Amino acid sequence: MRTTMLIVEFLVGGALLSLALIVFVVSFFPDEIQMILYEVQVFLSDLGIYESTFTVLLLFSTIFVAVAYTVGIFSEFFAREAFEWLFIRVKKKSVKKYLKNLRDCKVNLAKDPILRGLEEYSPKKSKVGCVKFFSGLMWFHVLMKSPELYQDIASQLHRFRLMRILFLAEVILIVAIIRQLLRGFSSPLMVALVFLTVIAIMNAAVIYDRFKRYNRSIERSYTVLMLDKYGLVEEKEPA
Repeated sequence: MRTTMLIVEFLVGGALLSLALIVFVVSFFPDEIQMILYEVQVFLSDLGIYESTFTVLLLFSTIFVAVAYTVGIFSEFFAREAFEWLFIRVKKKSVKKYLKNLRDCKVNLAKDPILRGLEEYSPKKSKVGCVKFFSGLMWFHVLMKSPELYQDIASQLHRFRLMRILFLAEVILIVAIIRQLLRGFSSPLMVALVFLTVIAIMNAAVIYDRFKRYNRSIERSYTVLMLDKYGLVEEKEPA
């Protein structure tokens, strides 16, 4: 079931990005694209395929599905890498607040190696690689100790896989529409540009919010596991 859903996500995401790329290319090279389409039409006519509408539709549908799936795989990879880069920077900003909340709750950070490492490499003096390293250890510990918590966290990533690709497609479409507007003023295109810009901004805001929720889920899950294992809460000395 998961494999089927993954294939569908690749196809849908690839189709969205492929259409955006087609609009982008056509907006910059309209004459060249028209010439290419004419040559393809002549080629299919010479093969005797162009006369059969069903054959043409089947051929182009097969090609489009294959291209969409390939584009979906690559776009998911690039989108994941781009938003992973963003996530690490979101994580770096949240480390200080996370550790402060633990200290306010009288948690002894020195007892846990990962929390101690995060505290030693505070955001002011740490590199991104340090935060990524200790965050990875935190994620791995949750995976090993509590598959249920891990599945809950991982499901949050799966929910916006298409949203990341959609965001890339929206950016490409906005550039294409701006290019068309520079060719000449068009009221429908202006409306479309404003609409897509609003969608892209809202999509970016939702993705950013999900990043923060995903980050908090890892931190809270790890904290719960550590409280029982190490007894991290400092005990008050008897008066």
